[in-house]
Amino acid sequence: ECARSACKSYYQGIPTRFGTFRLVFLGLAGDHPFQTKVCGSLRSHLRTEICPWCHANTSNIPFEDFARSAAWRRTVFQSVPWKSSSPFAILPGGNHPSFIKWDLMHMVPHGCARNFCASVVCMLCGPLGLISPMPGPGLRKDRCLEAATRLMDSWLIGVGKSMRDLKELTPENLQWKLNRDFPDSSCKASDCILLAQWLLDLIGTMPWQMTEPLQMAYEGLQGLDNFQRLCYTGDRKSVV
Repeated sequence: ECARSACKSYYQGIPTRFGTFRLVFLGLAGDHPFQTKVCGSLRSHLRTEICPWCHANTSNIPFEDFARSAAWRRTVFQSVPWKSSSPFAILPGGNHPSFIKWDLMHMVPHGCARNFCASVVCMLCGPLGLISPMPGPGLRKDRCLEAATRLMDSWLIGVGKSMRDLKELTPENLQWKLNRDFPDSSCKASDCILLAQWLLDLIGTMPWQMTEPLQMAYEGLQGLDNFQRLCYTGDRKSVV
């Protein structure tokens, strides 16, 4: 129904007393799970074939490879992500993979940034040992994360913000029960943005020696914070 309505507004236009307006659709933007479902895409961020634009996956074409020579770069727009055709194929350009536009929220604060920030927290509390554990019984990891939670809470009070879901930094919340686990969290995108800002302030102000891992984490957080500020607070209006 969306496709038929869009097609009608493109070919027939919308008559008004000022004349007929024809709508030109450049792509489908919005929530990526919705995009995947409505277009019948077989490639999405929840599958092993993760990208609607290229063949990046979790096996032989690494999605995490950002080098200029990355294998996925040679596959961009080389195939469509749907089995037959998208319902939007009736629109000009609607059957091209690029019609599915990037979902910033699921890609960054709800995606790679969430993994990255959780990894930085675990690195500070684990291998680098920069956050001292709280006194008392229990595993050192749990007590270090408790200390990190208190630092985060103090920062949140200072900036007048609050987390919606990520109230505590625990092995369960960071999916870090075993040291070999890959850290992640189930927090909302807004929580991830605050988590990145707290980590950036923490690493930038504490009198820690800037070892290579810490420096890389700090530069990564700076890039992430700059990018998110540009995306969420920048002027999106284009000048014609």
